Order: sequence, then C-alpha cells, then structure tokens
Amino acid sequence: MVAAALLIPLTGTPAHAGDDAGGSTSGRTEVKMTPVKKITAGTPANDGAAGARPKDVACAVNQFTFDRTTSCYSGTGTIQFIDAATGKVNGTAQLAMTVNGKLDPRNRHKADYTAKVTLSRPTVPEGWLGQGSVSFKCSTCRATGGGSQLLTPGTARTYTFSVDSVGEELNTDDWGQHLNITFPRYTPVNLETIAGKVRCDNTPYVSPQKDGGCVFPQYTPTWQVSVSDSRVAEVAWHIDWAQRNLKHPWGVPHKGYPLHRTMDQELQEANRKVSCKGVPKPPADPGAPEKSCDEYPYAASYEGASRNLDYSCQFLNAKHNSKEGSLKKAWQNSQRVLEEDAFWVEVVKPAGAVAPPRPRGPVGCGSS
Repeated sequence: MVAAALLIPLTGTPAHAGDDAGGSTSGRTEVKMTPVKKITAGTPANDGAAGARPKDVACAVNQFTFDRTTSCYSGTGTIQFIDAATGKVNGTAQLAMTVNGKLDPRNRHKADYTAKVTLSRPTVPEGWLGQGSVSFKCSTCRATGGGSQLLTPGTARTYTFSVDSVGEELNTDDWGQHLNITFPRYTPVNLETIAGKVRCDNTPYVSPQKDGGCVFPQYTPTWQVSVSDSRVAEVAWHIDWAQRNLKHPWGVPHKGYPLHRTMDQELQEANRKVSCKGVPKPPADPGAPEKSCDEYPYAASYEGASRNLDYSCQFLNAKHNSKEGSLKKAWQNSQRVLEEDAFWVEVVKPAGAVAPPRPRGPVGCGSS
C-alpha cells in the first residue's frame, strides 16, 4: 500500500583527540529524527478521459508522499554535539531535508530529483562550519549531480540529480539519497533516505521500446471516465450502473476489487465471447447512432467475463465504446500499467447528474 520512506541515522566513526587541526578534545554527533508519516497520494482531481496531467505530489513536514510518477519527502530532526569524554551535550542544531522526485513514464533515462538541506540554529561554533554533501543511492541506475556545499545556517542548499535507469530489462530498484555532514572536532552526520521502489521497463506497445519508462509500482492509478464527456458518456453511465448493481464493486477506488490489465489478445477475446457473443442486439432506433456491446469489467482485464461471471454487458453508442477503449489504453500506457498491474476505475459524476433511462436490450446480463 505504501513505500518505505525513512531518514535513517547511520553510525559514524568515532573521532579521536588530535583529529582536528587544533588537537583539542574531540566530540561526536547524534541525530534524533522526527518519525515520518508514509502515505500514498489521493486520486488526482482531473478527468482521466479528458487527458489532463495531474500535478506533482506535495508533502507536509515529516511526511513522504508518492503517486505513480512523482514523490515528495520531508524530514526534520535535531543534531546533538556531544563531548566524547563526558557524554555531555555541548549544543544542538536543527536539520531539515526535502527530496522531490519526478520519474518519466515515457523515458527511463530521464528521472529528476532535487534535494534541499537546511541547517539552522546551531548553538556551538562548529555548527556554523557544517559541510554537507548529498549523493544518490541505487543498485541499477546511474546518477549525476549532487556535490558538497557549506551549510550556512538558515540557508537551504539545493542538490540536483539526473538519473538514468541503465539498460532495457524490467527491473525494480530502491532509489534514495545519502546525506553526509562534517563538522570540525565532531564525528560526521550520515543519513540515508529511502524513496521507495522504482520500476523501469521497455515493454513493447506501452511506449517507444528504445526509451521505456519508470513508475512507482506500489501506487495503484485511477482511470477516470466522466458522464459529462460527450465522447464516452454512455460507457461512463454503464460502468456507473455496473459498479452499483453487480455483486462486487469492481474497480471502485479503494473498495478492495481493483481491475488488472491484460494485453493478452486470446484472453480478451475469451472475455468478449462470454460477455457479448450470442447476446441479441436490440433493434436500431430510427436515426439513432450505431450500437455495440460494451462489457464491464473490461474485456482487457483479468476480471473479464471468461474468468468472472459477476459482469455486465450493454448495447450502447458504438463510437462512445470505441473512444473510451482508445482513451483508456492511452492512459494505461502513460501510467505504464503493465500486464497484471492493478488499476481503479472512477466514474466522475457532477452534482445533480441524472442517469439516462434504462436502455432497451440486455443490461447487466452477466449478473442475471
């Protein structure tokens, strides 16, 4: 449901008397970080059928949030400067770190990450001389950027990274950052962020195979189809009926019954054969648009009729049926919804929207 997002203090090597230029008594640092709340972002407030691009996720202090392609981390804590001989806390400084990540679902070689580190309110002189460096951590990627900067108290220092998921194989990797801060006469501060698992692939038919793309696969994306969209309205109303009347709320966000994509043409045909073939087509109304059989759950899902008898079919506007299918496929590809990947289906209904009269012909045929 969520990815790990931690700021983990790592044990530093103890300093010894004489390690600093002046040879005075050495000290050590300890970091106490505030626990970080880990959550997934909510459904973007946009109509998927309209193709709107959702905004990058944002996070509150001490929170990690992510959606399918963006992530945001914010962590805060206190650095203690401790006398190595007596164990006395000589002073403190406040630490804040944010990391924003942006994956490219159409190019696995173009992820962008920005880290910001702020040191503030040091109460020992050495706290004014912190040197902070940030590096990128992963097993199968290649990152450029980062570096080292003087952490002037109260000033945010920015570190940028360009990340390339090398190769063309499907792989899942932990991407994170390592923060190192050095102070005169004290052991260094070492922290690591774990920004969650990133999946990169070059699956054919999803995007140009040479470029591939990357996503956060733990996030289940939501396909939104609107009853107000004149291109797909009849399909939207059918899905609305099915989600309210079938035994299970297939695809309804966060109700426990997500759909899972299949690109297997044989399975899709088997689903259609059960749901629609042999179902009598209602007579055409004079002047009415051509009708075709629409099934829900979708034929292009593992919850289709050949594997699940809790389904609905309905004859409706053939152009709406075809258009919704092409829009949904383009959306799935944009979100890198691969074979067996889960997704939700949300019907967008403005306040006061009224369903059209029950159409002639089979409706909810699989449920009766």
